[in-house]
Amino acid sequence: MLVWIVSRFVDISTNSLTGLALFHTLFNILGLILFFPFIGLLSRLLVRIYPDHKTILTVYLDQTPTEITDAATAALRKEIDHLLQECQLYILRLLHIDEKLVFDADLPFEVNRRKKYMLDELYENTKLLHAEIFSFYSKIQANTLNEAETKELERLIYASRNMMNAIKNLKGVRHNMDEFDGSDNAYLNLQYKLFRKRLVELYHNMSHIRSMDDKKRQYSRLLAAFTQIEEADNRFIKNTMDAVAQKKVQEMEIASLLLVNRLFTQSCRMQIYSMKDLLLSLEQINKFDRAMDAKESVDAEKKNITD
Repeated sequence: MLVWIVSRFVDISTNSLTGLALFHTLFNILGLILFFPFIGLLSRLLVRIYPDHKTILTVYLDQTPTEITDAATAALRKEIDHLLQECQLYILRLLHIDEKLVFDADLPFEVNRRKKYMLDELYENTKLLHAEIFSFYSKIQANTLNEAETKELERLIYASRNMMNAIKNLKGVRHNMDEFDGSDNAYLNLQYKLFRKRLVELYHNMSHIRSMDDKKRQYSRLLAAFTQIEEADNRFIKNTMDAVAQKKVQEMEIASLLLVNRLFTQSCRMQIYSMKDLLLSLEQINKFDRAMDAKESVDAEKKNITD
């Protein structure tokens, strides 16, 4: 039929190319006319056959109404604890540490996945989870809250921010860590191993603290873990000064070492701060903060005496 219509307008025997172009144009127009009424039906059918699977990253927030403040706050606390663990997993993989040294089972992000996330994918998921947490927090804020409830929510969101800042710190020195690992310098290799050891020790401490039911014990263990971080930092500074004196490291390597240690130590501190705001009572948090302020004052005095 289309050939007959084309032959009415073009002499196919002498102008075959024009005839072919006209044939395809008419064919496309006819197809459009025939299928146009069914576009909506076909699109709904395709969506049903191939649904858009949205990855649900939250574990505790989806089924919790924000209007019930107590329940919503409890769910928020559990979700931030979940965020803390996913951030720990990211940092372990960043430093090529076997996660089984810290976690006995897969975490929620990967519990039903056949394949583990790539490092960058895991980082993006932690950012998306944090965004979900902040959105949920904002919805709770729309409720009528008393002062105690407001302060509790602020502490929880501080905990989530500290965890995100902790992984950003280490993400920023990822290439430095890889350079230490692959370096021909024995001192850099040693420090890379010690950074990994310090992290595993911290995470064992944090896991032990999370498992405690007694808040007094949690408070004392958090202080002890923080002290351990500071002692490791001081050891690093002393050892690196000795290495410089013995010419075991070059000038550019010194700068990289100091940068990595500073951000690594800050990351460890922020993870302790996160647990502090997540686990302790307001009274214990204030006591912990006063202890940190007193320590900073003592350290400042020691530095002045040394100088």
